[in-house]
Amino acid sequence: EEDRYTLTLRLFELAHRTPPLRRLISGALPLMRAFAHETEQECHLVTYDRNMLVVVAQVDAPGHWSVAIRVGAHIDLLDTGSGHVFLAYATPLERTMMLRDARLDGPVIPSAVARHLDRVRSQGFERMPSQQIHGVTNIAVPVLGPLGSVIAAVSSAYVPRLDRRNPLGIDDSLARLIATAAAISPAERTETATA
Repeated sequence: EEDRYTLTLRLFELAHRTPPLRRLISGALPLMRAFAHETEQECHLVTYDRNMLVVVAQVDAPGHWSVAIRVGAHIDLLDTGSGHVFLAYATPLERTMMLRDARLDGPVIPSAVARHLDRVRSQGFERMPSQQIHGVTNIAVPVLGPLGSVIAAVSSAYVPRLDRRNPLGIDDSLARLIATAAAISPAERTETATA
């Protein structure tokens, strides 16, 4: 009535109504819940959308203590495990465009970082100390689409417990995260259906 605009969550809601994203999230959430239950670690799903990484789903660790990232949060390409996964699997042209679109200093990655991204791709996951929270280890694994491109990354901010032993250590948690990503991947489901 007064020709004024207000900010709402309407665009966020519309993004979640898009069928591919909704299908990805609805297929991923039960698998992410199983991962969180088995490892007692949080789990989140990240996609790349319009020059940024966005957390589109998240499951808390089942206990009283947890580190978590909120759904809708934007995360960095160069200092997160999920960002490293997306950059590692990108073609050189895609990588250049991602860095330029993210408005980083330049589209050229230092050679040490490029070598690290090559290692992430060859091993199929990222495992790195968190650049945001001391004592947390980021583990991230690509979710592959039917053509082998990364459509998302499933990640966990692994936190070792001091008050008791974790049910699974970080190596076992990483193995479970790799299995979770494979189960979420449409590429894996397509191959299984045709076999």
